Amino acid sequence: MIIKCQRLGLQLQVSSYVDSTIHLPRDLPIIEDALKIIAGALRASIKPGLSRLEVQRLQMVANISKTYKELVVDYAHYRDV
Repeated sequence: MIIKCQRLGLQLQVSSYVDSTIHLPRDLPIIEDALKIIAGALRASIKPGLSRLEVQRLQMVANISKTYKELVVDYAHYRDV
């Protein structure tokens, strides 16, 4: 594909670099923080005129926060054992 683009005189333009590294927090956020994020995503989702991309981003934030909350509860039960 790259060679075909070169033959056609096209150049690949990279607009930005995607950083795929995940920076781990020093301490685990508390469950209340995850619930606040979910509440914020819920409030933001009722605004009229959201684009499809904004709705998808809000869904992703809510899903990640919900999963985190569930995992923290499981971790707390694990530590009690």
